[in-house]
Amino acid sequence: MLQPLNQFILKSAVVCAAVIAAAFPSSAQVNFSVSPVRVEGGLTEAAATVVYDKTVQILTRNSASASGAVDVFTVEPALSVTGQSQTSGLVRDISTVSGELVLVARNKVDGARYYSVTVPLKAASKSGNSDAVLALANSIKPTDAVFTRFVRVAREKVDEYYSDHCSEVLGRAQTLAASGKTALAMIYLTGVPASAPCHEESVEYIAALRGKIDDDIAKEEAKREAKEERDWQRWKEMNSNPENAPGGNTPALSQRPSPAGNYGIFIEDPNWKFTVVKAEYLPTARKIKITASIEYVGKKSLSGECALGFRQAVDEEGDNYERCYVEGSKYRSFPDGVPVKVEYFIEDVKTNPGILQFVGLSVDYKKIEIRNLPLSL
Repeated sequence: MLQPLNQFILKSAVVCAAVIAAAFPSSAQVNFSVSPVRVEGGLTEAAATVVYDKTVQILTRNSASASGAVDVFTVEPALSVTGQSQTSGLVRDISTVSGELVLVARNKVDGARYYSVTVPLKAASKSGNSDAVLALANSIKPTDAVFTRFVRVAREKVDEYYSDHCSEVLGRAQTLAASGKTALAMIYLTGVPASAPCHEESVEYIAALRGKIDDDIAKEEAKREAKEERDWQRWKEMNSNPENAPGGNTPALSQRPSPAGNYGIFIEDPNWKFTVVKAEYLPTARKIKITASIEYVGKKSLSGECALGFRQAVDEEGDNYERCYVEGSKYRSFPDGVPVKVEYFIEDVKTNPGILQFVGLSVDYKKIEIRNLPLSL
């Protein structure tokens, strides 16, 4: 059994690429993303969406919008209702609502608060209170001068913060890296402005951390390849000598009788239950898709993840399909008595063979064979 390292390796590589791209921004100005708006204090979901969109417009209009996983700076918008009243009209009642929009510029990683602004709002609606709150959100005008000033001052405050707290920022980054949060430390340092006295030092530290992540990825990849080679050798040995299988001289599955034309599933280990949920030919993709349910029914719980294998498939004409694979990670966890969905694919299938005479699979290096599988199951 092998722990799945593929997701860790891929995620680390993607994070590294994004961080390095952000470490050398095309603009020297500080940009902000927008944090989600909390729905509370009478604020409706629809009104929260409007507040979020209006904040994005404010930043975009002032050339201060940044989006992506490695953004360090964010603006937190909050809309609160401070008063509501209702008056009777000739035709219908009118609801009036007053409130405040608060924008706070923060650091995503360390939570530092740089600057905030409070803007009073007022709106009316001929419908109920919920519509009045939505009208209050819609009354936000991204073109107002107060928002241009907010962006300008927030940028200035960020520069001032890093000028006064450079050593603290570097210390936090080192603490993050020492605790195993290397990628987060790199992201944190990308926020250091070019005007800060520790900018060059932060860029050098980013490069050093990037090298560490690259080394870690290479080591994990080498471990994975070595383990897969050992697993492959074990699998070949077990399949070439039936006596190595549990139960001693149990005949190999391929030697067991299978009535011609009859659909059947044969499992080497009785601790496993295998069911074909659906088998189909996908003409547009030129693939065969087999959806299965695998359940561990043994009395002794598994200690880790189990390897899934797709050895081969043969149709009624005797054609052997070799481009077979398991969708997603081939190492899965199987909780006791819980069916786990697994999808198998066969590529480069030009026409629908109708029936697969033989399908060879494995779970935890135990053989599973399917005979005469119709592709309309």
